[in-house]
Amino acid sequence: MVYLYSEDDKGGYHLIRLLNSIYFENKFTVKRLKGIYKLGNKIKEIVNTMGTHDIAILIYDDSPGNKEVKNELDIAYEIINELEIKNIYFIAIVCMEYEVLSTYGIKHLQIKTFIRLLTIYLSIGTKQNF
Repeated sequence: MVYLYSEDDKGGYHLIRLLNSIYFENKFTVKRLKGIYKLGNKIKEIVNTMGTHDIAILIYDDSPGNKEVKNELDIAYEIINELEIKNIYFIAIVCMEYEVLSTYGIKHLQIKTFIRLLTIYLSIGTKQNF
């Protein structure tokens, strides 16, 4: 199973659900990460619930200049490396909540990028049929 975790609990979560519905026919399970803070603990919880062939993709709001997000990601990567986890991926989307309200051109570019990244991540090391 593939899980998409949205760090953004509001607009970003709904955007990811919409993309999952439109482009992937709801093949993925979309969950709320409920913020980026204490990401290390959240990674451990995710790992504990994942099956052997499950994939977790964490989609987070990468606001330029936000050092707290970088610090949380560094902690998460340390835990992932320590546990030798190979099936957790991260996708950054700049300002998810603005994405929902932005002009079509910018939104189209971000959605296209999201789909391209998601397709690449899903093709790495998975033998599941989607």
